[in-house]
Amino acid sequence: MKKCIIFIFSLLFMLPLRAQEYNSDNQPIDLLKQHWVDSMFYFMTLDQKIGQLYMQPVYPSLDSINSYEKMISLINDYKLGGVIFMKGNPLQTVQWMNDFNAISNIPMLSSIDGEWGLNMRLSNTTRFPKQLTLGAVQNNNFILQMGREIGRQCKLVGIHVNFAPVVDINTNPNNPVINDRSFGERRDYVAKKGMAYSLGLMDSKVLPCAKHFPGHGDTDKDSHKSLPTISKSKDQLIHNEFYPFRYLFANGVQSCMVGHIYMPQQDKTLNTASSISKIIVTDILKNELGFKGLIFSDALNMKGVSGYFRPGEVDVKAFQAGIDVLLFSEDVREGVKNIKQALKEGAITEEALTDRVKRILRAKYDLGLKYREVYDTTDLINKINSKEAKLLRKKLYEESITLVANKNSLLPFKNVTKYRFASLAVGSDSINEFQKTLDNYAPFENFYISKNDTNTNQLFKNLANYNKVIVNIANMSPTASNRFGMQKKHIELIQKLSFTKDLILCIGGNPYSLKYFQNQEWILVGYEDNEITQRAMAECLFGALPFKGKLPVSAGKIKAGTGIISNQIIRPRMIDPEEMNLSSNSFSLLDTMCMSMIAHRATPGCQLLVAKDGMILYNKSFGYHTYSQTQAVLNTDLYDVASLSKIMATTLAAMKLYEEKKLDLEAPVSQYMILDDSATIGNVLVKDVLCHQAGLTPFIPFYSRIKPENYNSYISNILLPDYRQIADNTYIISSFKDTMWYEMTHSKIDPYPKYKYSDVGMYIMQRIIENLTGQTLNEYVGKQFFKPMGLKACYNPRSNFNKEEIVPTEDDQGFRKQLLQGFVHDPGAAMCGGVAGHAGVFSNATDVAALMQMLLNKGIYGGVQYFDSTTIELFTSYRSNISRRGYGFDKPPIDPNEDSPCSKKSSSMTYGHTGFTGTCVWVDPRDGLIYVLLTNRIHPSVENKKLINENWRIRIMDKIYDIIQNRGD
Repeated sequence: MKKCIIFIFSLLFMLPLRAQEYNSDNQPIDLLKQHWVDSMFYFMTLDQKIGQLYMQPVYPSLDSINSYEKMISLINDYKLGGVIFMKGNPLQTVQWMNDFNAISNIPMLSSIDGEWGLNMRLSNTTRFPKQLTLGAVQNNNFILQMGREIGRQCKLVGIHVNFAPVVDINTNPNNPVINDRSFGERRDYVAKKGMAYSLGLMDSKVLPCAKHFPGHGDTDKDSHKSLPTISKSKDQLIHNEFYPFRYLFANGVQSCMVGHIYMPQQDKTLNTASSISKIIVTDILKNELGFKGLIFSDALNMKGVSGYFRPGEVDVKAFQAGIDVLLFSEDVREGVKNIKQALKEGAITEEALTDRVKRILRAKYDLGLKYREVYDTTDLINKINSKEAKLLRKKLYEESITLVANKNSLLPFKNVTKYRFASLAVGSDSINEFQKTLDNYAPFENFYISKNDTNTNQLFKNLANYNKVIVNIANMSPTASNRFGMQKKHIELIQKLSFTKDLILCIGGNPYSLKYFQNQEWILVGYEDNEITQRAMAECLFGALPFKGKLPVSAGKIKAGTGIISNQIIRPRMIDPEEMNLSSNSFSLLDTMCMSMIAHRATPGCQLLVAKDGMILYNKSFGYHTYSQTQAVLNTDLYDVASLSKIMATTLAAMKLYEEKKLDLEAPVSQYMILDDSATIGNVLVKDVLCHQAGLTPFIPFYSRIKPENYNSYISNILLPDYRQIADNTYIISSFKDTMWYEMTHSKIDPYPKYKYSDVGMYIMQRIIENLTGQTLNEYVGKQFFKPMGLKACYNPRSNFNKEEIVPTEDDQGFRKQLLQGFVHDPGAAMCGGVAGHAGVFSNATDVAALMQMLLNKGIYGGVQYFDSTTIELFTSYRSNISRRGYGFDKPPIDPNEDSPCSKKSSSMTYGHTGFTGTCVWVDPRDGLIYVLLTNRIHPSVENKKLINENWRIRIMDKIYDIIQNRGD
């Protein structure tokens, strides 16, 4: 901002400089400030002096030109000292402030009622949490940071005073005006949080204003509409209401707002609000409490005062009471006229006017208004809504989430296998963000009921089959007068449901609403209803985010301070890269690469996920299911992951059986199956199968055994006994699987050990696993991993998901003669019923990452131990002296000069796999990194090899390393 020094007449330099002086309170006087104030005051006319007392509202928007012109007239005609910016936009605010300053002889003091930031008044700005939400935050350093950030934003738009914080102690749940604007009901919490907010503003050179003295928290009336009465003794006020004000004053807060409250035990004068009471403003606030800062009235157009006096009359009364700055006068012309008349009659003294004006000038000097500032609008909106501001906002909401009740420590959910989950959004017209986030962690059936829908009987029946119902109350209102926006029928539904099943209640609004839910056994409070709180509550339920908040107020038998703290994080969640000191802009380079890959027709669409240190930094979908571009890819869609099945299912199963000492890696496969004497695979060692060095045939094209002449002997278009489905309206005789097994067990074995990648080995591992467990591979991994971890990953997804949720693969005109959607692409896996050791798993990137995160977590996920860390180390490290392989897992080559399946920037600890359909997953423990790319590059034909030939999987992985190794770029 450009600064130009206001020309001060030579008197400033004529006044002699003296030695350090002290005021009546023995405080040192800043001589430069004193000289500036005295000089400005010396040349002020009476109109200018009276004008300094006034701050009037303006509505900075393009359609409020009348407001602008009225303010110009007030400045010209009445020498207005300040402006209050009301509803409008930031750009207009800056432009108007520059205009107002340009025509004012004395720089104007600008202000805003910005309790939760500029957004309380200005559009397109960051909305921070309300103070009741902040009351739940236990670390006041975050509130300090918020104060600094709000102060920074205020300075950008030319705001000098923020009429915040509210330090009223809200002890009346029916309070219609303070309520969620208060930090809560406990005086020490209100004081310390108010001080943290104030210190942040002061750090940014913005004046905080403690309000509403003498305390507006214990009333059930709105001073905008009437005059509230608080009949408390002086001792009661000193003990409670005054406490936060005294605390802030003692710690340097130099501004206070007096509210419109009738306190008959302090001033019996009928209909006399505190703001016009000399007893309260001068005798108590100034003299007894010793406040020496700037005193603002609350808005003088509010019915708490304006309802009892003529326009302009209340201005004089507020001045006489001891108010320095008169806010929102109903009529400035009448006010100035009345003040002049009071001066003439001696009802107001020249000494009092001088004192007030100099107090205002001192405040202006302290706020840097000895210079006239010109504020810049260049890129203003982006400067206000910085990534740091958005991140802080998110953090504050997350820190507030409060676990009020948790019977038997059910939350966060751990092993989810035994639960049948449903969610219900009450007051919502559609599936909301809360429910979408729940879907990331477990299978849910999601229901909702709109705010005005009172037909709850069918909904009750629909929820009968679920033993865990999570209810999110959305779109609430802040006040008690209408049951916080809840329908009586909805409250009754929640209570009725809780009698028949485990109901976890998640309140997305005012915690005073807990009075309707006193006996619920599981309660979570999110305080406000927005996408951040909805996601955060859902993440807390599954241990992706810790419970950190405590209730700032009581609701019936549930007392303030209630809150079960848990810092345990047992599942990953999505975070902004800035939370790890990384740049979102850098990650946008991955967007560009994915879109370019699709534009080059290497694949119709994809899912890309990057996780680091247990958190998901990036999880996006691009493109479409097919090149027809009729259905966009979603993060929840399932891909045929092809050979990723080898590590997501078969290898995990082998690890579990090894750990249980049921599988000996050094044993021959004949130890785990019955083979005839002519079988060739009997002496092959399990460990060599897992390392792809058993000499097995790489691939057997079983589908080629079915010739046109014998097609009908094996394939049917209708389901017949002993047939299994391999595609839509296509079935194969079940005995063909035996034919396949015979050919594999009698295939040629290379007698010389060497690395030879083979699908046959994973068929063999599947047979071993099924023999040892007595379960099919899909049943075993489903029970051991997929279901307990709450994953959608599965074999044969058409059994559980709609066809539209599954991304198609090849338009197979050779074997199955149709577009394959929800049936495994690999022909051999399809002929085995869709379940094979080498292929058949369908998954989204989120679930692939979850399995890998469990491995990175040394075998722990969701609070459940799936593996011992030594087992993971054994299988994922180099296990061969002739290749780069681990047991089941692929790895980078030991020789860096060799071609690598992954980025050469990865460490030797890296493990993972690639898949024929264009998929890959890589885990690098050195960097805590997980990289998942899922594509259907074989659509419409396996001949499309652009993804492979153009090396997209490795190029994207290279870019990920560039991003995470250049923090902050």
